[in-house]
Amino acid sequence: MRKITLLALLAGFFTLNLQAQEQGIIRATAGLAYGTEISEVGINIGGEYLITDNISGGLSYTSFFVPDPLSFSSFN
Repeated sequence: MRKITLLALLAGFFTLNLQAQEQGIIRATAGLAYGTEISEVGINIGGEYLITDNISGGLSYTSFFVPDPLSFSSFN
């Protein structure tokens, strides 16, 4: 439990989140991730484009620190 709490706090401190609320603006994000099924730490990066005030499109990628990173990664 202490590890999860520590990782959550570190993820909060090391998360970069650039935000804007105007259309045509791009947001970039980066942070830490924790895979509960594999018990490993990873990193994530992403971006979002604000089309209108209520509509946006985005991508994100998460990769975990394991010997074969392609088997434990996520692209959304």
